[in-house]
Amino acid sequence: MDSIDVEKIKKTPICFIIGSPRSGTTMLRMLFDAHPNIAIPIEHPYFLLFYSKYHKIKYWTKELLIEFYEDLRSKQKFKEWSIDYWSLDSNVIKNNLLKCEGKNDFHTICKVIHLSYESFYEKKDITLIADQNPVYSVCINKLIEVFDNVKFIHITRDYRDHINSIKNVSFGGDAVPLIALRWKLFLKNTLKYKKQHPELFFTVKYEDFVLSPDKYMKEISSFLDIEYLPSVFDFYKIQSNLNDYSKLVENRDKRLSFFNFFAESILKYHSNLMKPINSSNIYAWRKSMPSQEVELADFMVGKYAELAGYERKYNRINVFLFFKTSLLYIHYFTQILIGKLLIFLPLKLRYKIASRESIVEKLYVKLTKKSHK
Repeated sequence: MDSIDVEKIKKTPICFIIGSPRSGTTMLRMLFDAHPNIAIPIEHPYFLLFYSKYHKIKYWTKELLIEFYEDLRSKQKFKEWSIDYWSLDSNVIKNNLLKCEGKNDFHTICKVIHLSYESFYEKKDITLIADQNPVYSVCINKLIEVFDNVKFIHITRDYRDHINSIKNVSFGGDAVPLIALRWKLFLKNTLKYKKQHPELFFTVKYEDFVLSPDKYMKEISSFLDIEYLPSVFDFYKIQSNLNDYSKLVENRDKRLSFFNFFAESILKYHSNLMKPINSSNIYAWRKSMPSQEVELADFMVGKYAELAGYERKYNRINVFLFFKTSLLYIHYFTQILIGKLLIFLPLKLRYKIASRESIVEKLYVKLTKKSHK
């Protein structure tokens, strides 16, 4: 975006797409990005990373804005979390931030960053700023605190399909009990704040959405007070060009590096987004998930399965599973405690600690695989 009107940005509403990873949040982001009146950048949880350092600032000097910009460009655990891919010229983001010098809140700074993202879809007058970050499910209270006129699109997915999907990517771990506990954590925190502020939330099950995408996109559009456009369902057509590297090189497209990066990310984690929305992968766990993993997942999520609209196959009390997973429970709650303490540490040290692999989790997976041989 070439021109930034800071005063207009302050009044532009914002919404957050939340839910567990691998639950359809990226699918919704692509639909939103295909809408000409919505600005929604690539996933990057900078709000959560920088909240403790910057959220209380009410007056921004040039030096402070440059420091913030440098923090944005710092390396993260996942290379996909990079602000450098947001614009043809990274100086666009820097220059837009410098327009915020003076009296401004953290929420204005964040909105300016979002509007600096250069989508490869055509954009017109932006009437809604949006953000897709699954991890924001654990900091809803902070989002409500910082942003005025905020709303949430919450998407859920059957935790057993979620577990299978997480195990097929390079993030989220392989320990079924811990994946299930994190699914429950994201849901539990969302339900907590939805109960307090029901008017701010729209919840939809992934399974329902892919069966009736037109119906639910109309409802979401109404909830967000934006125009419903059926054309957003053609989002995958422009992305199909991302595969054609030779064509991009032939045309000397100045956005080649961005397209290559985005194509790599899509193909690596979201290959289904290269084609129309379909329901072929819902409830796939029924055929592919081992019964012992299903029982373990049902045990770990407990009543939150039904609260999310899913039926457990095994819902009896299992003392054996309780003792079997007790060490992982301790590890899980220790991780949560460490996560809360990390906000008091310098950014670089925070990244270093947060990016370390869990020894307990690796050991559990190793022992589990041995026991199944």
